[in-house]
Amino acid sequence: VVADFIGEANFLKGTITAKNETNGTADVYGNAVELHDIAGRNAGDECTLVLRPEAAVVADEGQLPCEVVLSTFMGSYQNYHVMVGDTLVKITDFNPKNKKIYNVGDRAFVAFDPASVHVL
Repeated sequence: VVADFIGEANFLKGTITAKNETNGTADVYGNAVELHDIAGRNAGDECTLVLRPEAAVVADEGQLPCEVVLSTFMGSYQNYHVMVGDTLVKITDFNPKNKKIYNVGDRAFVAFDPASVHVL
């Protein structure tokens, strides 16, 4: 259960594969994802990555391969829905004017700053 104040967020299941001090790596659908601030967690622990739609972009390179299933221009942002494994991930990409626009069916990557991910 998620509290209403969190707003819209994406939840990706993973397993912590490595940790040093407060940072580490998780396996998410067979992809290594760098994590920050995972104190209290250990290698082998299951985890959930919380990624807000505005904290990620669709790109030619990134942490998680995906397939675009929705791409809609909304004026100030491009609204994407992508599939990462069997998980739907919503992305709000602001200022799309000078960026590559991905279309439905395109294969790309979800890219994000590891500091923008919250680990549950």
